Amino acid sequence: MAASNNADKDPTLQKEKNTDVGRSEVTPSTPPYTPRDLESRKSKRVSTWMFDQVDTKHGDLLLFACCFVQGLLDCTAFKNWAVFIGMQTGNTVILCLSTADLPQGQPWAFGTTLISIASFIVGVFITTRLCVQFTPSRRLTLALNVLAQTLLIFVTAALVTAETPFIPTDADEDPHALLTNSQIMAGIAPLAFQSGMTIATSRMMGLGNEIPVTVYTSTYAALAGDPKLFEWPLGKNKPRNRRLAAVVSVFGGALVATWVEHRSIGMLAILWMAAGIKACLAVTVLIALPRKR
Repeated sequence: MAASNNADKDPTLQKEKNTDVGRSEVTPSTPPYTPRDLESRKSKRVSTWMFDQVDTKHGDLLLFACCFVQGLLDCTAFKNWAVFIGMQTGNTVILCLSTADLPQGQPWAFGTTLISIASFIVGVFITTRLCVQFTPSRRLTLALNVLAQTLLIFVTAALVTAETPFIPTDADEDPHALLTNSQIMAGIAPLAFQSGMTIATSRMMGLGNEIPVTVYTSTYAALAGDPKLFEWPLGKNKPRNRRLAAVVSVFGGALVATWVEHRSIGMLAILWMAAGIKACLAVTVLIALPRKR
């Protein structure tokens, strides 16, 4: 009894006793998460990433690439089919001329321009309403939007690349035969539709006034009328910078298309180049565009 009391009173003996008790109560640790739990957490992270809203502050970079693609497509379409697929002001003028059988040698000018204008309008109409329904700045919505534009370019590229092309493209061989072939209208519709999707995307990202993608008359006017046009340093006037970059981008795309056509590589290379760029943009939106904070 005395020995027991001494053990209870001695701090050293009491510490050893507690340590022994603690050791006897230790149980083997178990993993904090099972493989199923880890897989569930991973799926949840992916789902959250896909449904997050992207930071549209970096959306201008995406749209500059779209401007380059638009330059490619408008240049090659006008050179081969005598119609624009994005710049509908020019098409409106050609449409009016076609009522008097002008320009000469283009019996389908009325049909090609009308199809381009109508497809463009429908593209804007449908894209705006669908994207607003599913939140336009949501990563998945934006990625599917750009992917749809890519597929529309792929459709035309496939039609002109087939072993027996459904759509004629080379205006250098026989321009008259090309412009009198009604099948060119099948290639104009999907390209004009995706142009409408592109400008709708720009407007929904809040950059339609600065990066209109397909319309540059208003951009030139906005630049010329900007009271801070020559403000320095450059970072102080972001709207001006975006407008200038948009003009340079579309000019660059048209210039590249011009020299590709000049080297007789033709419309095939330009269409596949445009489709490839848009595909890269869709992947960029999906995996690289930062989320909104």
